[in-house]
Amino acid sequence: MKEYYSSEAATTSESTSGLLQRLDSVVDGFAHDLRNQSTWEVRLCHPGYAQRMRHNPDKTDKSDGFLLSDLNRVGNLPEVWLAPEEIQDLRTMARYRKQLVEQRKEVKLRIRAILRQHRIKKPSRLSETTTRDTIVQNLRQIKGVGLIGACTIRAEIGTANRFRTGKQLARFCGVTPRNYSSGERQADAGLIKAGNPGLKTAVIEICNSLVRHSTYWREFALRLSNAGKPYGVVVGAVANRWVRQLYHELKRVEQQPPA
Repeated sequence: MKEYYSSEAATTSESTSGLLQRLDSVVDGFAHDLRNQSTWEVRLCHPGYAQRMRHNPDKTDKSDGFLLSDLNRVGNLPEVWLAPEEIQDLRTMARYRKQLVEQRKEVKLRIRAILRQHRIKKPSRLSETTTRDTIVQNLRQIKGVGLIGACTIRAEIGTANRFRTGKQLARFCGVTPRNYSSGERQADAGLIKAGNPGLKTAVIEICNSLVRHSTYWREFALRLSNAGKPYGVVVGAVANRWVRQLYHELKRVEQQPPA
């Protein structure tokens, strides 16, 4: 394996300039292009976890390089999953659409009257992109899950095989309860702040719909409400439980042979 810090890596000006020329047109998917256009094994490191492992408060490029090389040498490099190119494309489309939706909402508040007169419904490109995606199609079979929610879940999660348990997936979605206990005092502090914010929004919206349209989840939410839990806590509990069940459903779909 050839590492950035390895003495085997080419350091001559000719080889460096040749590599820069090959990577000159790379804008998006740098990690994928670097892996495809070179013989290096590309591994992405989680910056937050790596920062906590730093002993020196001073931050320089040199100290970052030594830290990453030491972590990789002892096998403690906190890696981040590198999504395949098709998942990255779908992720970019879903995230970009969310930005457009936010912009459209702001403009709609100002020119609502004009939009009523000139409303144009454009065809959704997401539906065309995910026509043959079995995971998206299975998600859309769930009552309360629409095209946007299914595409967002598929784009952000990618594959369930990269998670060991449903609890880990729930934490990635940001729907794990945060405990705020001290001594004999036990209290909840809402959901954790970590996680994917776009995915968390989509899951919460889906669970709001499940509480209204699904008999099972309506009864589950009713039991929590009768116990005195506020509606926000109820939806968070539904989201946590639903994502854990979703993990096993995604595993089942992924294990099915392609049609």
